[in-house]
Amino acid sequence: MASASSADGQATGTSRGPGAAALSAPPASAAAAGWDRQAGRGYLKARLYAVRREYSRVRSDLLVSAPALHDGYWARASAQLDEAEMLLATLDAQGAAMAISQADQALVHLAGEASLERRGREVADELESRGLHAVAQRLRGTYELKSDVDLDSQPKSDEYRQELAGALAGAIDQVAQSQQEEWLNNDLQVARLRLLAGYASVALALTLAATMIAANPNPVHGWPVPSIASWPAPFASLAASAGVAVLGAAGGLFSGLLATQGAKTSLLGYRTSVPRLILKPLVGALMACIVYIALSWQVVPGVTVTNGGTFLVLGFVTGFSERYILRVLNVPGAADSDSGQDAKPRRHELQWVTPQDSLMTASPYRGTTGLE
Repeated sequence: MASASSADGQATGTSRGPGAAALSAPPASAAAAGWDRQAGRGYLKARLYAVRREYSRVRSDLLVSAPALHDGYWARASAQLDEAEMLLATLDAQGAAMAISQADQALVHLAGEASLERRGREVADELESRGLHAVAQRLRGTYELKSDVDLDSQPKSDEYRQELAGALAGAIDQVAQSQQEEWLNNDLQVARLRLLAGYASVALALTLAATMIAANPNPVHGWPVPSIASWPAPFASLAASAGVAVLGAAGGLFSGLLATQGAKTSLLGYRTSVPRLILKPLVGALMACIVYIALSWQVVPGVTVTNGGTFLVLGFVTGFSERYILRVLNVPGAADSDSGQDAKPRRHELQWVTPQDSLMTASPYRGTTGLE
């Protein structure tokens, strides 16, 4: 299994599973690395708290059981809980969760009828919440089949109770496997986001360097601004594109903050939201640089930049919504919805007006986009 986070691997020294190499990908910057480490510590702390809470519940069930009547199950559960306690001491939340699940499966064989029914309802609800509807229905079906049997008065009451306990133990195992798969998928997603952040950082650095030779050094009158216009052309282009990239990064960060501030989150959602927030300004800056290079040569059909301020505005807009600027530029395939779901966007016409104080003119251009 992959570790909970890079912090998990550093703390425990245990081996890491798929995506371990990607987990160690270099962060985009020192600030991004600090945010990433802080998010990792917060996630690990919350995850350990959840596992310790489950450990306390199962340990309490063990203490109220009768070891003299069921030595085998009780001893097995006790051994698994002892192992979980040692794993928690090394901050191995994932291994501890598996050991606790094994102990819980053993303890259901010691529970009475009322406890089995209560625990069965809880596990069935959790299975439903995880999308395991077929398993939940089988578990509910087993309890409904046995609900009419008075276990205390039937000759085979212990056999019936053990059948219920076996069905419940299997369901608990399904929950544990689903949880482990969910954690592993989350580990791989975080690893991928960190790797993408590293790639985006390298691409941004290369694109900024490329503007020294790829961007038009004097695209419009008054740009670059007078303070850097006297510099050698390559360095003036680099400074101008860096300014546009900064605004693109600000637009991307602003977009990420708006999407995050009021959104509900979960333990796993929190862990992936932080690298996503780090990735947004990097992608915004990269897209702003690419758009700046294209517009500096006036090669976009129907769009003519007449004022240097246009570059700055488009830099921020590109970072805020790269799909929006791609639609404006009529890039094929940019009409997909931001959510990635199939949509039927309404078409409307977007006309570029050309007053003297306008930042952009498009004479005589009239286009359509897939904007809402």
